[in-house]
Amino acid sequence: MEQKKKFIEQVFGCSGILSGTLPDYEFRQQQLELSAEVDAALNSNEHLIAEAGTGVGKSFAYLVPAIRFSLQKKQTVVVSTNTINLQEQLLEKDMPFLFSSGIFPEKPGVVLLKGRGNYVCRRRVNASLTFQEELFDDDLARSLERIRKWSIRTADGTRSGLGFSVEPEVWEQVCSESHRCMGKKCEYFHNCFFQQKRREMSHAGIILVNHALLFSDISLRDNESSVLPDYNYLIMDEAHHLEDAATNHLGRSVNNYQLRKFLNTLVSQNNRRGFLVYRRVKNAGEMVDRCRRHADVFFGEIIQKCKDAQTFKIEPGAFGESPEHALDDLSQCLREMKEKFDDDESRVELNGFLNQAESFKNDLAAIIREQFPGYLSWAELHGIRQDSVTLKTVPVNVGPILQDKIFNDKSSVIMIGGTLAVNRSFRYFRSRTGVPDCREVLLGSPFDFRKQMKLEIPADLPHPRESEDEFSRAVAREVVRYLDISGGRAFVLFTSHRMLEDVYNIVVPHLKKKKITALKQDEATDRYQLLEEFKQDIDSVLFGTNSFWEGVDVMGPALSCVIITRLPFSVPDNPLTAARCREIKKQGKDPFREYSLPEAVLRLRQGIGRLIRHRNDRGMVVILDSRIVTQWYGRYFVSSI
Repeated sequence: MEQKKKFIEQVFGCSGILSGTLPDYEFRQQQLELSAEVDAALNSNEHLIAEAGTGVGKSFAYLVPAIRFSLQKKQTVVVSTNTINLQEQLLEKDMPFLFSSGIFPEKPGVVLLKGRGNYVCRRRVNASLTFQEELFDDDLARSLERIRKWSIRTADGTRSGLGFSVEPEVWEQVCSESHRCMGKKCEYFHNCFFQQKRREMSHAGIILVNHALLFSDISLRDNESSVLPDYNYLIMDEAHHLEDAATNHLGRSVNNYQLRKFLNTLVSQNNRRGFLVYRRVKNAGEMVDRCRRHADVFFGEIIQKCKDAQTFKIEPGAFGESPEHALDDLSQCLREMKEKFDDDESRVELNGFLNQAESFKNDLAAIIREQFPGYLSWAELHGIRQDSVTLKTVPVNVGPILQDKIFNDKSSVIMIGGTLAVNRSFRYFRSRTGVPDCREVLLGSPFDFRKQMKLEIPADLPHPRESEDEFSRAVAREVVRYLDISGGRAFVLFTSHRMLEDVYNIVVPHLKKKKITALKQDEATDRYQLLEEFKQDIDSVLFGTNSFWEGVDVMGPALSCVIITRLPFSVPDNPLTAARCREIKKQGKDPFREYSLPEAVLRLRQGIGRLIRHRNDRGMVVILDSRIVTQWYGRYFVSSI
């Protein structure tokens, strides 16, 4: 053990390898301690929860012991992140540096695996080109040709490397899919991008995935299938997403637009394009139109039920006829068609459509009819025109599932994040995720927040619940005042789109007079594009909701102020929030103290964390919700900041 500690100190110490090879490297005690804890957990087959603040250098802290452990023990270590961006940073920046620094005697195999749909399938590209007139109009056909040229020169075949935008309906015709794979019968099998990754994984010491793929693999193992090879060691970065990622990917969902796109892929609404059209299947248009009519009526009814509250809890027997029977008939027709085709390629494509039709049918049945114990089913309305609806069924409490599928199954699971503790305790995180007794470490940040950050809480604002309109007007006045002080250069963070719109409309005329650019998050604007505009225009202000509370790094003077308009409590009538609160209440506990409050505290910490991302950053955080000083629970927020 002393030898292992010595190794960590040799890497991260004041005169260690990193200080001698990495420009501007500064010794951070927290980084050394985190790395030592990860190393100890891996080597003693223990689970670990570790919170480390901004600026610690978390990725180096867990990569160094993970790589060393993999090399010494000949074990595969899976590293999971919430975002593909962080995956790519680890692969393209962090690990190449570590391998070039002389820390390790050799380099383990490293594979970054994305979800299968991220990879292009050369066979499907060529098949689509053969029948492009029946599949696509001229604009889409031009996109297909660009993909063909790119597929010849690309090294890894993933969508993120395209270098140009491509329409979803085109990509869906050319991406790799398990139920459309010909396996070794495919002429491109040995040059297949996805199959190449699978071959590389069998010899890999480090496998990089995101949380979505991690839980997809866990779900597949229930059906004696898998994406990842067997492994016993797992590191989860951005672990505060653990509960949400598990909830979303261990459940089922059906979206009306996804179903419509699937049907249009078979036969378009004008009956001129689609797979069954170019295969000249008799009565195909009539068969698909029947499914389309049933789906339109069914989802139209759900949209009406969701109009007022945006959500609608689905009870068993709440609906009469759904598209299930029409999809069942479609499946039967596709099954019969498959037997009539002689060539393997057509049979494989038809089998893919058959699997999709049955998947839609089974998911609908699970959501609106079967309703498994411990699961919640509901419908959720979204989209600019409020005409997109998603039906979901998810486990209300993922803790027991995670305990069974991950913590009891793996030798060591290491969970790392910047916001895992509430009031310096991991009790809430463990209660929600089923983590058993394990090692725990709570590390701060090397930044001096008392010097770098000023916190302002105006005390004379109205209570948020007294009058939404009055509160929005008061918030707008304060936003104008603080933006005048900061000269723009700010995030204004909201908990609802409605309030964002109200405040934005009041504030924008003032910003125009000051020549400050106002950027607003909405469903039509790409999040990353919006962030780049903010970084480039140093005098801009970004008005954002959920996705801008976390995972956004803006260093330097471009971001000098973060204004939080309201304490981020979950909407109480959200079906999943309500179900979780009911479950806690059944246990004789207080849902507010056990769930709503700690959830909001963690969310606030994430929002505040947007401001100071570097030791030279300076700025101000403003909280415009008076409850943080007037209500008893305010002290929990303050003590956790």
